[in-house]
Amino acid sequence: MSNFCPLSSSVKHFISLLFVSVALSGCGNSDDLVERPPRPVIWQEAEIWSGETASTYVGRVENAEAPRLAFEVTGTITSMQVDRGDAFNRGDVLAQLNSRVYDLDVQRADAAIRQARAQLVNLETDYERKAALEGTGAISRAMIDAALSARDAARSTLNELEASKAQAEKRRSDTVLKAPSDGRVVRRLVEPGTTVSGGQPVLEISADDAPLQATFLVAETALARMSLGDAYRIDLPSLQKTVTGTVRELGQTAETSLTFPAGLALPQDDAIRAGMAAELVFAGQDSQRQGDLFLLPKPAVQTAPSRTYVAELTGETVGFRDVELVEVRDEGVLARGLTPGQRIVVRGTAQLKDGDNVVPLDAESRRFPE
Repeated sequence: MSNFCPLSSSVKHFISLLFVSVALSGCGNSDDLVERPPRPVIWQEAEIWSGETASTYVGRVENAEAPRLAFEVTGTITSMQVDRGDAFNRGDVLAQLNSRVYDLDVQRADAAIRQARAQLVNLETDYERKAALEGTGAISRAMIDAALSARDAARSTLNELEASKAQAEKRRSDTVLKAPSDGRVVRRLVEPGTTVSGGQPVLEISADDAPLQATFLVAETALARMSLGDAYRIDLPSLQKTVTGTVRELGQTAETSLTFPAGLALPQDDAIRAGMAAELVFAGQDSQRQGDLFLLPKPAVQTAPSRTYVAELTGETVGFRDVELVEVRDEGVLARGLTPGQRIVVRGTAQLKDGDNVVPLDAESRRFPE
């Protein structure tokens, strides 16, 4: 007689669960049961960033020396003989002030001089008469010396009055503004009827032989890399010509949107005229960042709460490598921590896991998930 005893249904259920549990514990994570297919990726070799950037700034050709003319005296402008763009020759009258006040000063000086001359004549005659009586006993030496002093004082007064008249005539002549050289008017700064003070600019001019420069507003990062005497390429679109400009002045104060003026001297060329458009092709270099930085496409660099990394391609397998993120630029990401020649995944990194098998594609391929 057999001693076999059939198992109860509850026991059978427990054993079934036990086998399932053991089987699952031996398999690990259920995701590992599904093999990840190789993913297509785009890659490129890591190259040291040269530190070079290219920017184009648009400016205009201007007169490097555009002096501003001013009257040396105060007055009201009665006429302006020239306007913007007008040509003139050396010595031409450009503007005039009302000279009435200065005419009166000259007239008063003339009257004072006439009176002083008449007085001097009388004092000279008196001195000569008294000096002729010296030694006769008719006049004392003290009286002769007094007449001599009076005559000398009158002469000194006359000299002072004549000097004052010369100054008055100079002020009157300064009411006429004349051209210091041949040239052209760049801007007229005031209009007839305006009262101006001495030294206040009224005209901006350009001499015919004045040098030209191209003026640009450049970013502060570009300004920091420019030095006086540096040479840069300048394009003149209207002439379809490229010339070399030399930095001659750098602004110290920002004008708009953190941009600074920079003036570059242009070579002598009769075809180049003030007012033409100019383009500065600026290729700056950041010497403090050269040597260990790499410029990568933005999708190549991934960030996580505790790390920044890229995917390095070894054969057909990728491995994550930590990098230092230095700067995000328009053209890509600057990172430190790579070596030249490393094969870095530049498209598809976000979908990868460390150790994944991949299908490397060249840069022209498009067979990968975006």
